[in-house]
Amino acid sequence: MPKVTDAHVQARRKQILDAATACFARMGYHSSTIQDICKEAELSPGAIYGYFKGKDEILQAVIENTTDVIDEIIEALDQSTDLFSALRAVARVTFARLDDPEYQARMRTTVVFHAEALRDKRVAEAFASEVRYLVSGMKRFVTRAQRRGEIDASLDAEQVARMLFTVFEGYKTQKVTEPNLDTGAYVSSLIPVLV
Repeated sequence: MPKVTDAHVQARRKQILDAATACFARMGYHSSTIQDICKEAELSPGAIYGYFKGKDEILQAVIENTTDVIDEIIEALDQSTDLFSALRAVARVTFARLDDPEYQARMRTTVVFHAEALRDKRVAEAFASEVRYLVSGMKRFVTRAQRRGEIDASLDAEQVARMLFTVFEGYKTQKVTEPNLDTGAYVSSLIPVLV
């Protein structure tokens, strides 16, 4: 029997997680079944269970799979030299995606994460871990901006970072329920308020 390569394992996991994301976004977590995920992924239940024990484990993996966007946000902040350019860079990485149909499924799934976190402590911790990771990167940026005199140095850097995170999360939730919101106009008005 030929050995399964790491590339094959990663590709199959991605296929399952993409299918689960689509199902959770379309039907919600509780209404989505393993059969729905199988159909979306065009795989058998046995193929799914070869990678995940069940739907709860798939949800946790979907949450953990969001780090690619978080890494892009942190990289944009790390490469920025001033507050204004940082906010514009983060807007490009985050807000600009909100009109992308593929990203909208991930956005809707994030709302599902919030709801499921109220019920399941493991999901709550997985989601909170992602938030802590992002906030830690944002806190580093805020601290640098405070040293440059761009943000009031008397403010708690972590609380400022959490406020910036909340601005994005809040708009993302609005965009899920009101998809026709003008993201460009929002960003244009947001940056002067923050700067």
